[in-house]
Amino acid sequence: MNRLLKTAVKKVNARGARDIDGCRSWWAFTRAASARALGSFNYMLISPPTYLTFKKFYISQQRSFGNECRSVFAPARSSLLGKFCRGLFCLQGDQIIMKQTFLVVLSLSLLALALTSTPAADLAIYSGPTNPGWISQEAAIANAEAIMNDDQMKAIFESIENYGDGDEVGYDSPLGKWMQAHTGNGQQDVFIAASGTAPSAIYQFPNADPDGSNIEKFIEDGNVFINVADWILYMSYEGGTRSANNGAAGAANVFDIPGLSFGNRGGPAVPTDAGKKYLPSLVEFQSDRPWHLEQFDGTDWEVTAFAISNDDPNSADPAVAVNKTYGGIIAAMWQKAQPNWDSDDPRASGVIEFIANWLMEHGSITTAVDAQDKVATTWGTIKTVH
Repeated sequence: MNRLLKTAVKKVNARGARDIDGCRSWWAFTRAASARALGSFNYMLISPPTYLTFKKFYISQQRSFGNECRSVFAPARSSLLGKFCRGLFCLQGDQIIMKQTFLVVLSLSLLALALTSTPAADLAIYSGPTNPGWISQEAAIANAEAIMNDDQMKAIFESIENYGDGDEVGYDSPLGKWMQAHTGNGQQDVFIAASGTAPSAIYQFPNADPDGSNIEKFIEDGNVFINVADWILYMSYEGGTRSANNGAAGAANVFDIPGLSFGNRGGPAVPTDAGKKYLPSLVEFQSDRPWHLEQFDGTDWEVTAFAISNDDPNSADPAVAVNKTYGGIIAAMWQKAQPNWDSDDPRASGVIEFIANWLMEHGSITTAVDAQDKVATTWGTIKTVH
């Protein structure tokens, strides 16, 4: 299966649909490509080797009508669905074989859906009180505004919210409620900690919820967390006062890697090939809180380093990790004690490049333009019979 389907599988698995009547489900239509255009059903799930699943709901009322699993070959309770399964699909190994005539019609239909689809992801930014030695309050606010006002970000996200001082205290706060509402909502959403801190809306200090915090549930649902400036999830500064420290345990708990650390080591970080490709503005800089890549060996996380220390091949910043089990994504970027960047602040421009370039290719966020590009590749592994 291609990347789009593989990513979608992770989202299905992460959203409690691991086993629907014993079926392991694969997404064939994504939410962005179908839900907005069709209105009456969200996506079609195809599972190898023998199941076809539909999940129906109405977008306007957001009412789920549950899941129905049907064997492709066994008679289905719905005669229409049974005919649909037998008439259009047959299986060969783990591949789905479709009749030529229907494939042409389906391709045209998908193109029409892609042309009419709208962004299916939401973005939240936290620009509240900072640890001022790492990023100034003015820089955090300016960076949040730069991201919000960027044309690419406006095209990618259906909504962009900026939460500040007073919005972040506890799980029942506006930011906490946003994160809860965007966990299990059937799409991949993004949260950016532009202040470099971990407010109690996402993770209650000091490590009050080592397992099951808002941010951990958000990530385990296949969503995206981006941190800049200070050590990821180290502490909060909400209300302008430094909280009790989560310390290294904050990140270790969310990554589920005991002993994980982001301590200072190694020389300046030099852009890798991936950094040059996805973050074209990235330049060499000295990170104060680099990733320690060897700590991810043998874990469920696959790390892409965009810059690596010139004298320590296991020190990286910026970098991103994708969980191979549930598809959650965590990026920690430009973790450096620099209240104000000397020139263009990469904690805004670099984050924009990361989302527009890397995340749009490797995540499951889909816009109308992206859906058009993927119409052909979505069905690239489906063979036809004449």
